[in-house]
Amino acid sequence: MGRRVAVAVVAILAVVLWLPSTAPPVAAREPTTRAGHMLGKTTPKTGIAATLPSGFQDQVVFSGLSHPTNIQFASDGRVFVAEKGGLVKVFDSLTDTTPTIFADLRSKVDDYWDRGLLGLALPPNFPANPYVYVLYTYDAPIGGTAPVWNDACPTPPGPTTDGCVVSARLSRLQASGNVMTGTEQVLINDWCQQFPSHSIGTIRFGQDGALYSGAGDGASFGGADYGQLGGGAGSPTPKNPCGDPPAGVGGTEAPPTAEGGALRSQDLRTMPSGGGSPYNTTILADNPTAYWRLDEASGSSAADSKGSNTGTYSAGVTKNQAGATADGDAAIDLNGTSGYISVPDASPLRLADGPFSLEAWVNRPTLGQTFPGDQEQVFDKTDGGYQINIASNVIYFDQAGIGSIAHATVAMGTGWHHIVATKNGASVHIYLDGVDVTSAVTNRTLTDGSAPLILGARRGTSSAFLDGFLDEVAIYKSALSPAQVAAHYAARVVP
Repeated sequence: MGRRVAVAVVAILAVVLWLPSTAPPVAAREPTTRAGHMLGKTTPKTGIAATLPSGFQDQVVFSGLSHPTNIQFASDGRVFVAEKGGLVKVFDSLTDTTPTIFADLRSKVDDYWDRGLLGLALPPNFPANPYVYVLYTYDAPIGGTAPVWNDACPTPPGPTTDGCVVSARLSRLQASGNVMTGTEQVLINDWCQQFPSHSIGTIRFGQDGALYSGAGDGASFGGADYGQLGGGAGSPTPKNPCGDPPAGVGGTEAPPTAEGGALRSQDLRTMPSGGGSPYNTTILADNPTAYWRLDEASGSSAADSKGSNTGTYSAGVTKNQAGATADGDAAIDLNGTSGYISVPDASPLRLADGPFSLEAWVNRPTLGQTFPGDQEQVFDKTDGGYQINIASNVIYFDQAGIGSIAHATVAMGTGWHHIVATKNGASVHIYLDGVDVTSAVTNRTLTDGSAPLILGARRGTSSAFLDGFLDEVAIYKSALSPAQVAAHYAARVVP
């Protein structure tokens, strides 16, 4: 073990800390706009290594890497290396000269100045626990979709003037041998960053088994930044774009009350003024493929907060009702005889056999009919597709027109309830108010059809109308974990 640690140090020196012979001792310094800046996407300078102390030898272990930022050693001898641009590579051993690309995140990573893929960690019991954790600058603001800036920052807004606003992601990647399998599981999408320095940091597992993450403030390094910057002529970046208190997005920050820029303190539960609610942010961090807040005060359109899957309200819907979450966001009331939402068929709504998750908040002031009488539909895609309904006050997860897959083991009462159903092949779960309440599962292979998604009624919109309130409906092309479901339920209450 002692020898391996020593080799690890040499490897890090060989791939990371090459400096010109005239360079001062290694120290952090801010990026500049000149060519050859420290961390930008430019050709690195060449030179010889600094003089080594007596008794040390300098040996190149891995070469040919592009801006490596992190290196992790697995217990089975493999070596994982993160490159700033977004590639994760794996070497079979210290003698392997040809790495395998484990994951390619380049389309999502903002590789610009201090920004990039900077954090990499393996669980202490890897590969028995087959996950690789990454922390990187995400090339979009919180809730946005990458790429936005494509590893650059034009003028306007200008990298040091108004800034190109981005966020950051902490994600989990599942390993299958030397390659990633499945899709990226985003654990956190947060950390508003206005300027290209002081970006995201590193991640490490502690002795307590918890994963620790570090991050910068995303503030300007060119002067005193307290959130007053942005909003220049022709700039897409508004003043105070991270919505820091007390002014909110577009507001004017002024000392001594300003809490932006270098004074910024970000957490995952309390959102700044104008920056969105804790519930909204929690949902978007888990990357839904469609998300309807159902908070419209008027009109016939139900907006998709994540994409372009706009729904249409029928005549039996009353809008602008008290919602499920404590942030003041509104909900809709379905009259139980003609109210529903129809969403045109689209790729984000086609889920087949998974992985996927269906999520909604439901409030039925008057409990419905008992099975085998009328059901109350929450989701209904098409014959052979996914369906969630309530019968005998129990949640059923069905294959539409075919039969039940699973149902909850407890009944729903009146008032607001959080419903989540997940499916990944034969792995099926139903959650009620953050708790797994799944009965025995009869697995069925779901299919995709071209019919619209109906929320609050059955296909054909002639029966099984939901009689009550509906709010915060989301669809994911991933199976939410128990921890994620519990976090969603907990986020309904503003801290």
